[in-house]
Amino acid sequence: MPRLGEILLQLELINEEQLHEALSAQVIYGGRLGTNLVEAGHLQLDQLAKALARRHRVPAALGAHFDRCDAAIQQRVPSEVAAKWRAVPIGRLAHDSRRLAIAVRDPLPEHGRGELAFHLDIDSEDLVQAIAPELRIHYHLELGYKIPRANRFLRVKSRIPTGLPVPPASVEETDLTGWRFERDASGKGSLVKAGEAPVPSTPAAPPEVPRASSEDKTIDQPPVIATSPPWERHDTAVDVEVDDDDDDTAADNLGTRSDPALRLDDQGQPLVPSAAPSAEQERRKFVPSLGESSGTQATLARIAVRQVATDSAIRAVHVAPPRPAGPEELARTVRRADSRDKVGDLLIAALGELPGAPLDAAAILVVRPPLAIGWKGFCEEGPAAIESLAVPLDQPGVVADAYQAAQVRVVEVQPAAVTVVDERMWSVLGSRPPTRVLVAPIIVAEQVICLLYLHSRVPLGPAEALAITLADAAGTAFGRLLRAAQR
Repeated sequence: MPRLGEILLQLELINEEQLHEALSAQVIYGGRLGTNLVEAGHLQLDQLAKALARRHRVPAALGAHFDRCDAAIQQRVPSEVAAKWRAVPIGRLAHDSRRLAIAVRDPLPEHGRGELAFHLDIDSEDLVQAIAPELRIHYHLELGYKIPRANRFLRVKSRIPTGLPVPPASVEETDLTGWRFERDASGKGSLVKAGEAPVPSTPAAPPEVPRASSEDKTIDQPPVIATSPPWERHDTAVDVEVDDDDDDTAADNLGTRSDPALRLDDQGQPLVPSAAPSAEQERRKFVPSLGESSGTQATLARIAVRQVATDSAIRAVHVAPPRPAGPEELARTVRRADSRDKVGDLLIAALGELPGAPLDAAAILVVRPPLAIGWKGFCEEGPAAIESLAVPLDQPGVVADAYQAAQVRVVEVQPAAVTVVDERMWSVLGSRPPTRVLVAPIIVAEQVICLLYLHSRVPLGPAEALAITLADAAGTAFGRLLRAAQR
């Protein structure tokens, strides 16, 4: 299957520079390549839908199709099923009322088609899939099912920053030995050494839908702090001309009963587009462990399989690698992490597994001016509270102070100095006012790209020095990932 970037270049919808820019943004902000291209203003959603349709060889669900969604048909599918498959029913086909079009983020497996067809009361063969960008799917899941989008899929009025810095390589990065953080199919995470094979596991459970805003507005001023920040709608229909080949013809022909222009193929078929847990127990549920997944009490390390030669045959020997010991080895593991998510998982796991950890909350905030948006972390309210954070960087507060100074801030909280932003942030995290706060910028080539935040009602102890060390290591890791994205 061709890559999306190759298709977009072939269609001359973007250039090489814009592709590399979006790949770099993906390292920092996450999301898919097309999402970052749209957010940077290099691509329209309908253009992206048609390119995705060409890649997967299925019809495209365009903005005009979503505008004609049949609400009655949508309500046949329970919200949890729609969220599970990232699917939005559109309506019946114009020239074949037995068949029904459904917009999806990814082509559905057979059992996914069957589950959706069951709720829609049709045969699975009559369910026509049409591909749509993840930004549009998340928006219409919120619009039709009240499933809030995570902050990552909401857009502020301004575009994302471009021209992300790419620093030179460090000497240490040439040493490929060391540790990495990996999750298996069940979602379990652990540190393993390079070159060791993970043990197969059971299929992962469907991801939970994060709690976020259900509103979609344009803002003139950034929110002070919000679990439901107002944002600009980015789901505007755009008329786009793409090369008129077979794939795009199919992509252009998705229709509903109100669309008389639906065409047929050569065979006459429509072409479509118990006791209450303690606060510590609650916190541990949401901390991604160095040796286990969030909320799972598992072994401390993944079992690796090594091949040992014998006189008779090659036999497998199970060896459990030791855990990283000390801040320096943890930092080295972070610096060598091979993906954005692994960097974040390692940071939070390390802070959450400190012996007698005094932390009430820890979070990684991604800088997207004028806001710092919650990404990963733990707190009394759980990970959804972290994801709902949207902290303004142009209003007084401990986060904005560290960002503007591009320096670590360790604050002994004094009631008289607490700002409105600070109070609301602590309220979202479900914490009583802390006594000590640390904010450490994660810097790449002198630009703050993320902020590591933690607070406690008792002295931070070893967490303070470790957080500063890990923030510096994360900057190195992101720099290496940015360089890799340019290759």
